[in-house]
Amino acid sequence: MIAGVSGRPRMVSVVGSRRRTGPSLVAQLFGASVLVLVVFALVLLLAPVQIDSDPALADAAILAGWLAVVLAVLLVVLRRLLAPLRDLTADVDALDPHAPGGRLAPRAGLTPEIDGLRAAFNDLLGRLEDERRESVRRALGAQEAERARVAREMHDELGQALTALALLAERHAEGGTPIAPEALREIADAIHQAIEDVRRLSRELRPEALDDLGLGNALITLCRRASEAGVVRVVPHVEAGVPELTAEAELVVYRVAQEAVTNALRHAQPSRVDVTLAGLPGTVELLVVDNGRGLAGPLPADTNGIAGMRERADLLGGTLDLRSEPRRGMQIRLVLPRDRVVA
Repeated sequence: MIAGVSGRPRMVSVVGSRRRTGPSLVAQLFGASVLVLVVFALVLLLAPVQIDSDPALADAAILAGWLAVVLAVLLVVLRRLLAPLRDLTADVDALDPHAPGGRLAPRAGLTPEIDGLRAAFNDLLGRLEDERRESVRRALGAQEAERARVAREMHDELGQALTALALLAERHAEGGTPIAPEALREIADAIHQAIEDVRRLSRELRPEALDDLGLGNALITLCRRASEAGVVRVVPHVEAGVPELTAEAELVVYRVAQEAVTNALRHAQPSRVDVTLAGLPGTVELLVVDNGRGLAGPLPADTNGIAGMRERADLLGGTLDLRSEPRRGMQIRLVLPRDRVVA
């Protein structure tokens, strides 16, 4: 068995283990060759065939027949001995690169060479996953740092400038200047709207509610603002018992929820979106479900932000599962192992 995609049981071999469960492959091949030679010698000794200096054509045919039998036996034995290599190739081909933690499962009765090869391959998979997660961690960390910087500059500098301009326009409007008060009022309203837009962009770049209120309240705020933006109801469900998460894990959950809700509002045409955060035995789960039009055919792997959500899930060793049917909406489930994210 091989570790499968989300939802399937995994059998993971112990990395670095070396189990000697039988004779080496060289010893087995040598033993097989000896066995074949012994069988051939017995054939020559016991078979009613006499070899003389002038063999007849019939004798040659009999010897050729027996030789064919011996070679067939050798072929069968070698194929049986080399079957673990074919199994190894099939297991490697069946591994899903999108399933974190996928490994070649242990098998009984393997030679030390094949067993060591499987263990070495598992070691390599582990190192590659660690490197990929570290690369994603660095990239996402740099991205979030840049977003935080831009959000801070927009809020502190541009926001203050626009606020001052709005106050100036309001003062002129109330002081009876030659400029029509209605015009100044329109200017003030437009500037106030610009301030609100700047604050909205700032929240999108770095969710202030996540820093100030925590993950549960931040998700509630996200759903409320998404509902206010249109006619779609975005309903939050934050269940009791969700463990405290690290700042990194909270950001991953929030960003996945944000991307899932945004995709649903932009592409699915739903009337309702439900966002659920729950603490299950051994896991923390985020579930985003909409009742939109769904998707026909295979789910996209790298469009509409799905690749980014997968990368964020993989960053913490989690899984991202997407399910959709035409006219039945989309379901996005993020599952994080609790022992990896509890602060």
